[in-house]
Amino acid sequence: MLIKKCEKCGNKIGWLKVFISIMSGFRNIKCDKCKTEYYIIAPYRLTIVLGACFPLFLRNQILKVLSPQFYSILAILWLIFILLLSPFLLRTYVKNH
Repeated sequence: MLIKKCEKCGNKIGWLKVFISIMSGFRNIKCDKCKTEYYIIAPYRLTIVLGACFPLFLRNQILKVLSPQFYSILAILWLIFILLLSPFLLRTYVKNH
């Protein structure tokens, strides 16, 4: 994550807060102290969604080599990996009013 602290007040913005934002549909991230809203940059949203869907794109090719059960396990592990990593990949900005 590009911001580890709020740009205005220096308050730490934690991994869990960003993760919850992602899991709730890429909701804006708000600083607890000064209420500054951070907006998620659109290409990073797309990157995370495509990364999570990656096993689905290769499903037919993977199923030629692996059993369906093993594919399911790998797809779930991949999804967990992407979701846990996604708060570190996210970039945000503050919208100037």
